[in-house]
Amino acid sequence: MRPLQYFFILILLQMSAASVLAQSTTTATVFRPSITSTTPQSLTTGVGPTLLTIRGNLFQRGAAVFFNGRKVDITRSEGDSLLVVVIPDELTANPDIATLLVENPDQTKIGLRIMVRAVLPQRGFSIMPTTVSTPFLTFPLQIFGIGFVGRPRVLLSGTELRLISTSNTRLTAEVPSSLSVAGTYAVQVVQNGSTIFAGILSMIPEIAIFAPAISNIFPPYLREGGIMTITGVNFSTQAVVRLDTTVLPIVSVSPTQIMVAFPPFLGYRIPTMIISVTNPDGQSAIRDFGGIIIDPNDPPLMPTITRLSPYHAGSGGYAITLTIDGADF
Repeated sequence: MRPLQYFFILILLQMSAASVLAQSTTTATVFRPSITSTTPQSLTTGVGPTLLTIRGNLFQRGAAVFFNGRKVDITRSEGDSLLVVVIPDELTANPDIATLLVENPDQTKIGLRIMVRAVLPQRGFSIMPTTVSTPFLTFPLQIFGIGFVGRPRVLLSGTELRLISTSNTRLTAEVPSSLSVAGTYAVQVVQNGSTIFAGILSMIPEIAIFAPAISNIFPPYLREGGIMTITGVNFSTQAVVRLDTTVLPIVSVSPTQIMVAFPPFLGYRIPTMIISVTNPDGQSAIRDFGGIIIDPNDPPLMPTITRLSPYHAGSGGYAITLTIDGADF
């Protein structure tokens, strides 16, 4: 074989090796995430912020979720297979076939089409309760209507609830604590292939419970019974008022004022006592009460001379200071 032929054969071998190497580097396997299901499967217009649970595979840490191109907040993630996001109410204001997108930090992504359905209120249906506070334990939800037949299903913003009891005019479903998140949710009944709007359930953040506080007690002491007025804040209508350990009868109560009656025959005298106001949640306000309770059977307190002051007023004499029950005259 001639040298020129050897030269061309060598060049062809080098080009083939380079082609194989380039092919091996450009066909590396890229693993993309996947979405297997969402809960709920569809969204409803006019129900406020909605929790959407996305299940799938290969969700990376730091993944982002977009709904119709807008990034939404991730409230919970579990491993590489579950994400929980909040869909704002403005993104479900109108019926739509929306796009749900999960994008990993390495720019691999997966999209899914999800329905936003319009549900119009229908007359003759109602729910109870309509408002609850969160966090809340599992609680029953009742749906009232006419003509519940077959095997109806109850949905809370697309999530099916467990039915506790059914009748022709009432359904009772169980709302689990896992769904007790602040927001506004549509309650629907599905039967015979039709979806019936039953009402709106609002879950509001739990209101902070503040402890009671006493600002003033009037009068500052009582003799034989009488009415005492306690002013302050955060008094419950079921508050209990005590003088030391004795429960006092309540005459009237408001969040800022309690009037109590003192029993006329307590049978003892103490110079300093404790007044306490305790709300049903166990929180209390305590204040010293610097008065003297006098048993009517005790002899009356006699005036006592505590001091004599020289008195020079013409004819001379003394000024006498008397103390009666602690008061000077």
